[in-house]
Amino acid sequence: MEKKIIVIGAFEHGKTTLIAAIKSVFGGEFTHPMDIEKIDSRYSVKLNYGGEEFEFFDFPSTEDYEENIDGTETGALLVIDSCEGPLGEARKHIGICIENGIQNFAIFMNKKDLVDDDDLMEICEYETREVFDEEGIFGDDVPAVWGSAEKALWNPESMCGDCIREIVYKISIEF
Repeated sequence: MEKKIIVIGAFEHGKTTLIAAIKSVFGGEFTHPMDIEKIDSRYSVKLNYGGEEFEFFDFPSTEDYEENIDGTETGALLVIDSCEGPLGEARKHIGICIENGIQNFAIFMNKKDLVDDDDLMEICEYETREVFDEEGIFGDDVPAVWGSAEKALWNPESMCGDCIREIVYKISIEF
């Protein structure tokens, strides 16, 4: 059975870049909306990890999430821009997932390379976990990884690539 992981988060926080980074680190089949017919507007990568099939995917707009999340997803991977924290769009995506019965979540704290202050990073992660608490999901139980999807995309063998491997590993054991 394939594990379908929807990648959620605010505009410009790095959802599609994360999917491309997963492709760069693991290989797999990457689909971009410009490569396929209009019937499907999602970005996705399929891969085999630990003997299981995974598909990571996202959509261009919140309306697409509302129309396409159907509860068949195994879980959701929330991407947060470490410079901005959880914005309203991320909150809305979490709510859409919960409304559709998705209970498995993970967090990728993206753009770590752009934040110099460890205290600010901790505050950003704390605020993100609070959003889950507000939605009825115990935030402290949601696995989180810090990294840079863009740096992993361009250098999959780097420490940033290791962060991509770590989040996929955590998803494979948690979901």
